[in-house]
Amino acid sequence: MGLAERSNLQFGAFVQNYVENTTGNPNFTSPQPPLADVSAGLAAFNTKVNEVLALESQLRTSVAQRDSLRANLEVLMNASAAYVQQASNGNKAIIQSSGLGVRNPRTNVHVLGTPGNLRLTLTSNPGQPATVSVTVTGQTLHFHFGIPRGLTGEQGPPGEVTEQELADGLETRAFAIPSVGTLDQSAEPEYSPTQAQDIINTLNALITALKGS
Repeated sequence: MGLAERSNLQFGAFVQNYVENTTGNPNFTSPQPPLADVSAGLAAFNTKVNEVLALESQLRTSVAQRDSLRANLEVLMNASAAYVQQASNGNKAIIQSSGLGVRNPRTNVHVLGTPGNLRLTLTSNPGQPATVSVTVTGQTLHFHFGIPRGLTGEQGPPGEVTEQELADGLETRAFAIPSVGTLDQSAEPEYSPTQAQDIINTLNALITALKGS
């Protein structure tokens, strides 16, 4: 019958169809359980379904109203914060006396230096996507690259460069990237668009250097 796959409304209609088609049907003179029990259960079920539908509609309306009220309240609090900032003249103790929090001002990041200890490792199996991740140890930012190994193919015709020249070129590109600077900065305690952009810029410069373009 696929009862579990039917929605509540579909299930109620399915049961109603059974009751209607079985009532007075000469092929089923004594339905078990009795049709009266099934009909009573259906009536109670439909009543509760309608109650839930009404509550869900009311909840959706309440959620929309809540979100609108929160947005309005956030506007008021942002305006209040601006007033406190101006009235306190930036004094930390005075700002805290209002019940609002205080955070340190953002500082500009100096020119990035050359990265050191950059390593690329063939760690992934052939066919798997390459990965890039960043970790912070103390005040040092580490880039981790997972490069998939290639499949072993047939020996091809000689190329324009020797294998040694190719190996030397790849080693130079992978391990000597003097044009890309390090991120000599510590992680901000809160989200910083400036710091995030610095990371993006450094990754882009690093990828460009690795491509050799």
